[in-house]
Amino acid sequence: MRQVDFYFLALVSFLSWYIWTSIKAWHRPRNVPALNLLATFSYLWLGRVTSSGLQFWVHRPTHRKYGPLVRIGPNEVATDDAEIVRQISPTKSSYPSGSWYKTGKFNPYRENLFSTTDIEEHKKLRARLILAYAGRNSASIEPAVDGHVAVMINMIRDRHSTQQAHLSAKLLRLEAITCFLTIDVISCLGFGEPLGNTIAENNQHGLFKSFHELWPQMSTCAEVPWIRDILFSGAFLKLFGPKTTDTKGFGAVMALAEIFVGRRFSTGEKKSVMLNSLIEHGFNREECESEALLMLLAGTESTACAIRSALVHAITCPAAVIYEGIRMRPPLLGFFPKVVPHPGANFHRIQLPAGTSIMTNVSALSSSTGLFGADADAAFTDQRDSSSSSRLRGNKWNATSSWRSAMGNGSALGSPLHPWS
Repeated sequence: MRQVDFYFLALVSFLSWYIWTSIKAWHRPRNVPALNLLATFSYLWLGRVTSSGLQFWVHRPTHRKYGPLVRIGPNEVATDDAEIVRQISPTKSSYPSGSWYKTGKFNPYRENLFSTTDIEEHKKLRARLILAYAGRNSASIEPAVDGHVAVMINMIRDRHSTQQAHLSAKLLRLEAITCFLTIDVISCLGFGEPLGNTIAENNQHGLFKSFHELWPQMSTCAEVPWIRDILFSGAFLKLFGPKTTDTKGFGAVMALAEIFVGRRFSTGEKKSVMLNSLIEHGFNREECESEALLMLLAGTESTACAIRSALVHAITCPAAVIYEGIRMRPPLLGFFPKVVPHPGANFHRIQLPAGTSIMTNVSALSSSTGLFGADADAAFTDQRDSSSSSRLRGNKWNATSSWRSAMGNGSALGSPLHPWS
């Protein structure tokens, strides 16, 4: 066979395979309206939207035009229906978590609470972790958080609110300072050692830079299955996987977690912090390092985003601002998919085949006119009386938005700490 014939045959074979698999992908939930034609057979559209950082604005108005179920990928159906989210998310639900959660393996060589999708294994791990994350064995949460907030306020007053600061034109970087605060709070409650980012107003250990480099990559990896499968494959990790000797990326963050955990195991010092609770509940050194990574990465940028969202609105009433701030710009935009079990499911007279991923469209749910009225896009932070719009919205949002921590068996064990943060 001539070389040109071989290449031609290879090209024809590839195109035939691609067309056939595209038709199969399009055919599955074909009765669900699609946001984009390309999304019905390719992950290119979803990956492009996610990597652009505009997913909140793209997905937010989706359901007003297309209805409660919208196809956003070959096997992905998004919803803003709170009843569907409640049905698929409880701990005892028959809808297992999708492989999307695999991206939560911040140490790609070990599972953690977030990345464990097997229901029984998740229950066992959750039972071991719940005391540590609930804060029962940690130092007094409120004074610890208050102390770090006071440090941040004093730093802002001394360096950015004085006449001298004004003359030097030293501007406050809100994005950075909110991340510094959350990193210090988490490291204090988790390991008993705040990193000191806030007082130094500096990126200690390079965490801030690492987070901002990693989040866009992680988000795109989470939404595109074939990228996820490649990056977490044994062969790829063996050749290109992160190492604790790396100076940036996941390897650098893994090294920091290794230092915190190693110090505790080498000294045997007992502090009333979450790490000590993990050890008391039988976690070995490697398991502690994996969960320490989850502590650092899962709550830092998401909590900082919620703080920034609240601060950009006029703070007339803290409770109303917190709920409305989170509603106007949710800190986590992941879809937290649940997989339709056999023999399929029917929602809104639309039949979804088994294996379809139902994705919670957080961006749209937070502005649902069905939940929050015709003016759902407007923020109301006036809480002058018990019947005010903001109070009603806050109560309804708090009751319907357990998804904020991934809902049900995937809910964040650190959720008791969120109000303090």
